[in-house]
Amino acid sequence: MASSSSSSLSSSPPAWSAIVLTCQNKTSADAFKKELDIRQNEGFIDKNTRILAIEDPKSRVGSGGATLNALLVVTEHLSAEAGFTTMDASVISKSRILIMLMGRDYPFSPYGRAFTTLPAKHSNSHSVSLADSLVTNFDCLLHYLTNNICRDSPHGVWVSSTDMMLSVPSNTEINWASISEDIVLLLYESEIDYAKLHGTCKLDDKGIVKNMIYKGSEEELKDFALPNGHDKLKVPIVGSTVFFSEKAVAKLLTLHSYPPLDACTYYGLDNGAKPIQIGLFFHILLTMATDISEKDFVHGKPSGAYGRSTRTGVKKMTDEEMELMTGARKTLWTHLRGMKVQGVVMKDCKFKYMTPTGLCYQILVSKPLKKFKKNNLPYQTEHQMHVATEGEGQSIHEEAIVMNSVIKGPITVGENSVISHCYLQVCMIHTNTQQAVAKLMLVLK
Repeated sequence: MASSSSSSLSSSPPAWSAIVLTCQNKTSADAFKKELDIRQNEGFIDKNTRILAIEDPKSRVGSGGATLNALLVVTEHLSAEAGFTTMDASVISKSRILIMLMGRDYPFSPYGRAFTTLPAKHSNSHSVSLADSLVTNFDCLLHYLTNNICRDSPHGVWVSSTDMMLSVPSNTEINWASISEDIVLLLYESEIDYAKLHGTCKLDDKGIVKNMIYKGSEEELKDFALPNGHDKLKVPIVGSTVFFSEKAVAKLLTLHSYPPLDACTYYGLDNGAKPIQIGLFFHILLTMATDISEKDFVHGKPSGAYGRSTRTGVKKMTDEEMELMTGARKTLWTHLRGMKVQGVVMKDCKFKYMTPTGLCYQILVSKPLKKFKKNNLPYQTEHQMHVATEGEGQSIHEEAIVMNSVIKGPITVGENSVISHCYLQVCMIHTNTQQAVAKLMLVLK
């Protein structure tokens, strides 16, 4: 079974040919593009890397639909740069592309989960003065992907969600000599209770994905357990990051020509196709799980809640929608079946999904205070940073996290509270409060 390993990483990682963000709409695409332009100007992204922020062709096309559309657009751009007059998939053989799925809105950050601010500053060792630069979850994910997870991979395309926080030891790398397939799915060890809320894979003894299940029961998940030699069972949960080789990308690029999958891209919608929602993991990758039969897959049996999703995001489907989804799964099976997905279990790495709850936000934002130094990230952690006080009488507990905010007047901020991007005046923030999007008397800046 393939897994990650630890080694001494010294040389600089290769630059990305392109970094692509998939976005819900044009407004978010413009905003995210500016964020990446800033990072490129500051030297965190290579100056020769092409940056694209691509609006999804329609709302709720799913992670699979957003991926197919982004893959089509970035290949067209790279083909044009290479002098081709039409899209040519051969450009992938010389490219390292990173597609990051920006996902849905998040109540604790106006820029979504990806750009959730963390209690950290850039270290003083950087060549550019970064006193005013905030560290976000996106910065951490990009650092882990560039410097650890993806650094020694072949040319091809990486696709990663941004709705999770990772903890990756600084010497983590993937042993590519053990990789035999054209698609690699990153997995993380998890206890069964946590896995009940997420996607989980069943692997054979060579790490090939046999089955995938979403929100499985305890009995179902026991059959997916890893051989870890411990009393407590561990299962491999889907880590929302996947690698596609040049061969796999060429296959995916053909899908925009076949209805109803053409509706996942601007190409199909421009030609009048009806929008459809396709998942990257529980539609596209599930097609290639070796234990899945055509009959079960086409009728949506093994994909749990994902198999019942529709283009409008509801479980109740009309006959037309059911026919459309069945046709989409049948097309995926016809064109992708035969390829295999190899799972890589990321040893000693941690994966946490960012659920939209205050408690989860508080816990996840607090974790970097311990993890950054341990993982040798180039950030300095602080409980309070970019904080201005006005007037007198403020009382901010030393364990409270306050980021990029103004505290005016006699305000008390209790222990374990999290305040982000706020202008607070004359109110009480009690212990264990999570406040990012205001419900108190404050003005957002």
